[in-house]
Amino acid sequence: MLVWAGSRGSAPEEYVARVLPAPDAPSSPSESAGPPPPQRIVPGVRFVRAPDPAKQRRARELRRLAEAEALADQQFSFRVSSFNILGHGHTTARGNKPGYADGPQRMRWAIDIMNGAGISVAGLQEYETPQHQVLVSTPGWEVFPGLQLGNPALANSIVWRSEVWELVEGHTIDIPYFGGAPKPMPYALLRHRESGREVWFANFHNPASTRGPAGHLRAEATRRETELAARLTADGTPLVLTGDMNDKADFFCTMTRGAPMRAANGGSTGSTCSLPPDPRIDWIMGSLDITFSDYAADRGGLVARTTDHPFVHATATVG
Repeated sequence: MLVWAGSRGSAPEEYVARVLPAPDAPSSPSESAGPPPPQRIVPGVRFVRAPDPAKQRRARELRRLAEAEALADQQFSFRVSSFNILGHGHTTARGNKPGYADGPQRMRWAIDIMNGAGISVAGLQEYETPQHQVLVSTPGWEVFPGLQLGNPALANSIVWRSEVWELVEGHTIDIPYFGGAPKPMPYALLRHRESGREVWFANFHNPASTRGPAGHLRAEATRRETELAARLTADGTPLVLTGDMNDKADFFCTMTRGAPMRAANGGSTGSTCSLPPDPRIDWIMGSLDITFSDYAADRGGLVARTTDHPFVHATATVG
């Protein structure tokens, strides 16, 4: 007969199986006078409780909060850009901007411009496959989503210097574009390698009215972007938001009233909404724990040969 010997009082519990004589085994005086038959010991079996998924998630959350608190006082700075690089399709023989060089050549110039300004992370707009092929063949740059999620998500990719940042997680959100068709646009959590701090980056391109009135679509796009900004910053993680919003006051006032955000080029929101001086449709925004300096919107020189938009850039300081 098998019986279990052991204690349930500690974790993990441990039980040992032994074989005992059957209780109804026949006995006789001669048998009872001799030694008992030898007993065979069965190897012990260890039982370990399966981990509780909820407790594991909670433990990870507590570790992340502890790490965030430990890192919260570590101030660091980086250079960021919002850069509409003029899609390759606009500059082909059939495009509406045929006077520009082709997309691959202009992408090489765009990389030179970003490198020259010390940019370590940028939100690109009108980023098409021929331009993407140039960037991914250039050492030191990484991208999300690129072509990982298919061509529709490519156009507004986030790019960064791999020696400065590493990708933690990447997502997309559907934003209404021409005709109201949903277009996936990215937001990604990057970890700053030197400091260990994590920052959200989101990048958008809201529809222009070049294919019919699109003010209502931009309003809905801005509403979704503002809601996302409020959600991403709710736990104290910094956020940088870039994009060609094709709007000035409507975008700025909605974003700064609906989420804890500021523009890299100034402005304020209180009883009234005051736009930054010389506002543009290309924006760099940051959560309130980010301060900006050295803001510029360059149009001349190589920028003018590369795109029909300014090269918008600034220094962001977290902490």
